[in-house]
Amino acid sequence: MLERRDTGRQRILEGAIRILDEGALADFTVDSLARNLHMSKSTLYKYFESKDHVVVMLVEAACRDTLASLEAFDPASGPSASDALRRLGGVLADHSDRVPAAIALAYGNLPSDANAQVARVREEVRARLGAVLARGKRSGEFQVIDPVVAAAGLHAAFEEVVQQAARGVGTLGRGAALRAQHEMFMHGLIAHS
Repeated sequence: MLERRDTGRQRILEGAIRILDEGALADFTVDSLARNLHMSKSTLYKYFESKDHVVVMLVEAACRDTLASLEAFDPASGPSASDALRRLGGVLADHSDRVPAAIALAYGNLPSDANAQVARVREEVRARLGAVLARGKRSGEFQVIDPVVAAAGLHAAFEEVVQQAARGVGTLGRGAALRAQHEMFMHGLIAHS
């Protein structure tokens, strides 16, 4: 019985991802999800309390995977700070690919549990960016005046790239746009050091 419940729950989450990748968060309703899945609303309510509960579960899943990747990421490991920064960029791009576009555009306006998860990921990312930039500064690999300020600025620039991609600006998806921006940043950082 538990396996069937998990399968139904997963099907609903996958349907929600499709809707949230194609439309706005305001367009995501229990009715739209039920129609998309050819399922009754009462069946949906057997798995989730509300549409907000679905959003929270999607955000928690994406953030859980990203936090696991960040916890496994050691800013001091690897042959160079550039290598560490590239690996961290990959973690960020993977996170961007996990989060549906409508949710990426609604950060700050999500249910409080989801906002708390996003805030935790953002804190962890900024801390690791700062550690990698500080490592690069110590080794002379990067010319960074203040690694904490640089990390905050870099993180804000990456978030803007994801927001633009989620709005359909450009031809790249969120993760691909972030990877491209990250590589451009890396070339500039290394060229100026």
